[in-house]
Amino acid sequence: MDTRRTRAAVLGVLLGLVSVAASAGVADAHDPIIVTDRQVSAADGPLLPDGTISFALYGVVGGAGDTRGFRVQFAEGDRLAVSLLVPAQEPE
Repeated sequence: MDTRRTRAAVLGVLLGLVSVAASAGVADAHDPIIVTDRQVSAADGPLLPDGTISFALYGVVGGAGDTRGFRVQFAEGDRLAVSLLVPAQEPE
């Protein structure tokens, strides 16, 4: 995968909606979370503390090998649903 595609894929993940729902169903809205360039691992990233809240993670990835991280804390039976959104801009 070339650098542009890698960057677009990782950027899309960060721009993607991370929708976390309990067994009762998906939440109606989401809380936006900004992931900065200092949050390169799960230990550095924000904590998504509850499986009943829907979150959207936003950030920018600088290039191949660049990473961002976040942590989750779920109760037994909580589900994780992840959607990936890629901007309709070149080179994505």
